[in-house]
Amino acid sequence: MHRAVAVPFAIVVCACGSSQPAGAGAAGTGSGGTISAQPTCSLSLAGPPIPIVGFADRQATAPSMLVLDPGGGDEAASIAIQVFANAGDSGLPDDIEIARARVGPTWPDDVSLDEPPQLLGEFALGPGYLAHSLGAPPTLALAWHRDNAEVGRPQLRLLDLARWEEGADVEVAPSGDAIYSFVAGGAVGSGGTWDGDGYAVAWRDVGAPGAGPARPFGALLDADGAVVRGPSPLAPGESYPGRAPSIAWTGSSYLVATAYDDCTDGSTCEPRSVVVASMIASPDEGGGIELRPVTALPATDADAVPGSASIAWFGGTAWVVWTEGPSADAGAAGARTVRMAMLDGAGRLLGTPVVVAAGSHPRSRVALSAGDAGVLVTWAEDAPGSDGGPSPSDLLPGASFVVVQRVGLDGSVDPSPLRIPSTLVDDYVPPSATAIASSPGSALVLWAGRSTVPANFDVTYLARIDCAAASVAR
Repeated sequence: MHRAVAVPFAIVVCACGSSQPAGAGAAGTGSGGTISAQPTCSLSLAGPPIPIVGFADRQATAPSMLVLDPGGGDEAASIAIQVFANAGDSGLPDDIEIARARVGPTWPDDVSLDEPPQLLGEFALGPGYLAHSLGAPPTLALAWHRDNAEVGRPQLRLLDLARWEEGADVEVAPSGDAIYSFVAGGAVGSGGTWDGDGYAVAWRDVGAPGAGPARPFGALLDADGAVVRGPSPLAPGESYPGRAPSIAWTGSSYLVATAYDDCTDGSTCEPRSVVVASMIASPDEGGGIELRPVTALPATDADAVPGSASIAWFGGTAWVVWTEGPSADAGAAGARTVRMAMLDGAGRLLGTPVVVAAGSHPRSRVALSAGDAGVLVTWAEDAPGSDGGPSPSDLLPGASFVVVQRVGLDGSVDPSPLRIPSTLVDDYVPPSATAIASSPGSALVLWAGRSTVPANFDVTYLARIDCAAASVAR
């Protein structure tokens, strides 16, 4: 077990001015009916973001979090935080560390780690992804890319939440590369039906590291992490790095969202579109997974291509978010548009996709979470005028911004995003957000970036944002 070194709180002042308003959409309609209008929301910081995980001798990057207990009333929320512990001068191999934080109602005085970082994923090469079992016993699962310089492969490990004790490694496939998505959902029962609790995972398969062809594969797992269907391809093979699917469980199906520029195989893809497909498990034990395309969301501009999509599910609706802009061949400096679509449990479009932000310059991919307070879309941007090169200002809040844009559950986009000033953000994974109940109407935001102390390694930051209802959407 590796212990985190205490890092002083960073003092970050919120500069929450308005930015260009995003386009708002009408309430969604479709097979799920009409979704009621929601009040718009004004987001603000509860106080300065704080370093929540840091090491004296390694970077704490590519973080993600999962709510274990939302709290409520006088009860604190409990969250699991995973970080990619890498580089530095420790002499240790890179790995995935897991910690547990307690978040009470008073920020930041009621925030602490009640379980310090400990090793959960050995020989990591990139970020890990967490999932929480849907049923009993309460279990946390980690999927990560394990690579000990001999062979890379997707790996899984379970952690007993009641005891905070880890189990044995489970090999998902004998070879593989980066993990794309990992969610808890249904297990495969008799005849390929959904029965019980399990997981779905997607990763990249390559002929050799950094080479092609690259192709995403997926597998369905049981509650113990054993593969019961797959591995099966989730997109056509193409030049590295290939496609990056995102998976969500709707209660009745796994939906897979994949962004395409070109389309080399028309059976599962559409050019310049985000394609949402349903996973169909083979009725035969040990069989594979079929992808059944349901909805294609084409880019709106003839010269634009979609970036990697993210998908989430809440309250009977699936939400898909992605960016559109110039292709990689045209250069990465062009402005991009962040768009979102609402889908039903089968993956069918509800209403019309909305513009979440126009003219944005994301440094990272976009991520989203959905809950009672609405949908939170997050990404990172560098300060205007930044040339991307190293600078002493990288250690100062305002070198980057963590952008949080709320969208109501009716699809209406709040007038202005919250822009949280940060030191230079690490863009290995996008900032993420999740709602908590210990402070009603609040959410936590997590990201990694430069420490404000010049000699320190990168740390993982945590912020709390609060939502104040502004008006009722008509």
